[in-house]
Amino acid sequence: MADEIEIVDYDASWPRLFEEERGILERALPSDQVLAIEHAGSTAIAGLAAKPIIDIFVAVPSIDWARATLVEPIERIGYVYWAENPKRDRMFFVKACRPMGSVARITSTFASRRAMSGTVRCCSGTICGATPMRQKGIIG
Repeated sequence: MADEIEIVDYDASWPRLFEEERGILERALPSDQVLAIEHAGSTAIAGLAAKPIIDIFVAVPSIDWARATLVEPIERIGYVYWAENPKRDRMFFVKACRPMGSVARITSTFASRRAMSGTVRCCSGTICGATPMRQKGIIG
């Protein structure tokens, strides 16, 4: 049986829920190694119906460093790490996905563009969440 996908009307609380989760991540992660934490995906677009899951991208300088250092602190704040992810240029964590949850994707600055372009796209064809990271010079 295939997984069911639920699309709901835009919820004005999504930006606030992201900011709360960003704060939790910021307190759990070493600030000198986190380049950006951004809201991505369809819940980041005001007015757009979406799956009720907050997508979060965390950019770090090295995915190898993140794999060796960040799993434990992220798991301590309630995320589950998908260690078997076949895409080795990123890390994938899930937190309480039903009925409302969040997904954190950890990417290195060198892998960010490729990781995001294959993961989250808006209906306009632009990459959601990429603009703030591009403005900060994290991705090109």
